[in-house]
Amino acid sequence: MIGKAKFRPNKAETVGIADIAVHLPGKMETSAQLAAKAGLSKRVLEKKYGILTKRVADANEHASDLAARAAEIIIHKTAPLDVDVLIYCGSPYKDYQVWPCAAKIQHELGLKNAFAFEITNMSAGFSTALKVARDMMLADPELTTILLVGGCRESAIIDPANPRTRFMLNFADCGAAILLQKGCRENVVLDSFFYTDGSYSHHVKVPAGGSVLPASRQTVDGKKHLVEVFEPEVMKERLNRSSGDNFLMVIREALARSGFTGIKPDFLALLHMKPSVFQHILSELGITEEQSFYLSDFGHMSSLDIVVALHQGIMRGQIRPGHLVVAASAGTGYTWGATVIKWLGGKQDRGAPRVNLHQHERS
Repeated sequence: MIGKAKFRPNKAETVGIADIAVHLPGKMETSAQLAAKAGLSKRVLEKKYGILTKRVADANEHASDLAARAAEIIIHKTAPLDVDVLIYCGSPYKDYQVWPCAAKIQHELGLKNAFAFEITNMSAGFSTALKVARDMMLADPELTTILLVGGCRESAIIDPANPRTRFMLNFADCGAAILLQKGCRENVVLDSFFYTDGSYSHHVKVPAGGSVLPASRQTVDGKKHLVEVFEPEVMKERLNRSSGDNFLMVIREALARSGFTGIKPDFLALLHMKPSVFQHILSELGITEEQSFYLSDFGHMSSLDIVVALHQGIMRGQIRPGHLVVAASAGTGYTWGATVIKWLGGKQDRGAPRVNLHQHERS
């Protein structure tokens, strides 16, 4: 087993996080405003759903725009031609259906040497992309720099009047990006573990717009292009029994595969979830609230949650050099996943992390 103090990565065999950026839209909605829309109490929104405020994009700002705005912050300090690959791993609700969002972003950012593709794994997209990008660079000697980007506009497809989807009022809008580089030793991406239970695959979906139910006047009038939950009580009961345990399983397995069996993370970046489940996971891992960041002022931003949690953890001094960090998420369908990061920090600024942090807010 590799102990914390013995971790000495070989530069030629590492992939690390070189930069993180977040773009937050300017419009904000409060728990009181959301409660009024849904006919719920403010207390329910805050105590049960765990949401105080969230950001909402303008109607003319789409998933590709949000992702590109976050990525621009990184590209301003990185030679665009050095990026080998761009991976879009944000929300599957994008500007258009059957459309390569990644290609547009690659063009807008001037990444002429980068090929672009997309990973769609719902709220587990960024977790999945961290593993895919790391493995790609370790396997291909020609790849040295990969940019992960994502946008979320899912607040637009939640009907607050639908009692079956009210628990999704926490959906918020955001853009996020992570730059990965081969040979980066400061914040090394280690191993991951994923678990999928496909028996959940039909519980949550947008019913219309696909080949099963093509768009029509009837589907529009019937609000069939918004998120719907099928058999909500069955899904809720099953998730209540299994989701917390599945999170713990993937976190512990990712740590074990990274050489840290039986060791607790110093910081846990989680997606936004019910406060009760969040507290259960922390308690079972034996860590405190100060060793994580609950997204009550951000909401649920699909796969971007773990990026925002990492960003906030570093900004607030919760993640420091030498820390063992785990980013864990779960995507509708259902896939749970976790990735381990050894946060070693840079040599400059007396060992402060070398990641450049940004929080761009539109005025």
